[in-house]
Amino acid sequence: MRAAGLLNKFQEGNTLMCLVTAAKVVEPLECLNRALQSKSATISSMLKAANHVKDQLLNLRTEEEFMKIMNAVEENNEHLELDSLKSPRRKKTPKRLTGPADAYNPPNVAQYFMVEFFQMLDVSIGQLASRLLESNGIQRYKELEMVLITAKVSDIVSGYAELCCSSSLEAELKMFSLLPAMCSAAENSTVNVTTCVEILQSMVPAMCEMFPSVESLVRLLLNNPASSATAERSFSSLRRLKSYIRSTLGQMRLNNVALCHVYKHILDKLDVKKLMQKFVLRKDNRRVLFGKFVSYYVQCPEHSA
Repeated sequence: MRAAGLLNKFQEGNTLMCLVTAAKVVEPLECLNRALQSKSATISSMLKAANHVKDQLLNLRTEEEFMKIMNAVEENNEHLELDSLKSPRRKKTPKRLTGPADAYNPPNVAQYFMVEFFQMLDVSIGQLASRLLESNGIQRYKELEMVLITAKVSDIVSGYAELCCSSSLEAELKMFSLLPAMCSAAENSTVNVTTCVEILQSMVPAMCEMFPSVESLVRLLLNNPASSATAERSFSSLRRLKSYIRSTLGQMRLNNVALCHVYKHILDKLDVKKLMQKFVLRKDNRRVLFGKFVSYYVQCPEHSA
């Protein structure tokens, strides 16, 4: 019954229209999502990417663009022998919602789908604005990040006790920006919080003590990272490792499986045949069960090499 219902839905032209319009909105958002999950992403680059996606969505919000989509869908409907596009059955809206005015009903099928398409675009643009472009927290983080990258102290540092009490922050930032590693990163346009962390970690202790305020600024930025994708990926990996069918997996084995997952590039280089042979020869009962296997690889050194 479910397969028959799905078949009936996929034979409707409205289903294809909904899928195509949704893909037009989701595709640029997926590209933005991929960019936001980068380890080297900065707040300024995130906001530039979000603004670009917003402009792309605004360009789609025209009648000409919608008619191109609808004409392409109608051609595909004819080619795939699907049902033609239809407007849904008109529903009588209660008077308490419309008042004395008549309820709006689209005059044709194109008008109906255009309203739905524009609504999807408006919701996506509104969410981009509220979550990224107009977020007060994002703007504060951007200003704090620009202090570290550009070595120019702004009034934003006055809101942090770790920074406002230090009068040498500007001098430390100027010296830090003149380090050879920072200069080479600036030439390649790769200066970000991750670059500053790597430079501080590579310093000798005596050199690192010259930049206590810069280290405090970096710690503040790391406490609230620009992207939490790395931490979320670790939770996703844990869910794959300890699934429902592995509910009895112990802590020690879970740690071992997690290490194999994290260092899979090293695990791929190991000789599986040697591991199998070592596993079999470890106990007598395994020798009995897998004796032929062991004797084969013992007698054939080229296979066990």
